[in-house]
Amino acid sequence: FKRIQGAVDIQPADIIGIRVYDREKNEFILQKGPIFTNFLMVDEMNRLTPKTQSALLEAMSEGQTTIDGETFDLSSPYFAIATQNPHETEGTFPLIEAQRDRFMLSSVLKHLDAENEYEILRRERAGELDWNIYRKRITSILNPAGVGTMAVTVKEIRVDEAVLEYMRDLVLATRRHGDVRLGASSRASIALLRGSMVRAALNRRTYVIPDDARALALPVLRHRILLTREAEITGIKPEDVITGIVDSVGVS
Repeated sequence: FKRIQGAVDIQPADIIGIRVYDREKNEFILQKGPIFTNFLMVDEMNRLTPKTQSALLEAMSEGQTTIDGETFDLSSPYFAIATQNPHETEGTFPLIEAQRDRFMLSSVLKHLDAENEYEILRRERAGELDWNIYRKRITSILNPAGVGTMAVTVKEIRVDEAVLEYMRDLVLATRRHGDVRLGASSRASIALLRGSMVRAALNRRTYVIPDDARALALPVLRHRILLTREAEITGIKPEDVITGIVDSVGVS
């Protein structure tokens, strides 16, 4: 596990690594960056400049990275997760379109309700929010080999033609929608398929059903579409568009 804290002064070399000259050995030594890991966490990713964000594209798409013309394979499995601040926050940069498309799923965190807000206060007062307490309780339950085994199991999930056509129609609908100026790419189709297969496996099914695609349409497509200026002015949100598409597109 490696973590990157987003900041405007972070450079691509700080993420992927750099070759440093070693005077004693009279040669350049590769100092690998935090991208060389199984699980990469990028906190406040939209505080990185677009140039620095681009340093993650190859890793997230191909499982490799290139330093000074030499390509290095990354650890397998490779998993990246990132957080971002609201765009109106000072000192942030919108994620570039190619970067957003690399993320399989997105989730929007809202403020806690009254009950959970009270629980936060209660735990803080009781001293239960100390990270060191939780660190001691955390134990490993799965190793990389185990993740690989699970991935093999997911690939065996069956997907009927009718369900594949339904997924296709959901993605195509984003490209034809009047409030959308840039619809979802083919990566969205692949993400919807893979996510639906995982959901089927988690529900102990050997096959995908349309409800799997419906459940994942919002987290898979939300961050991939760009609305027209008119839609943004009238207050339409990507969630509104995706929800409408799910409600209107049927299974053949």
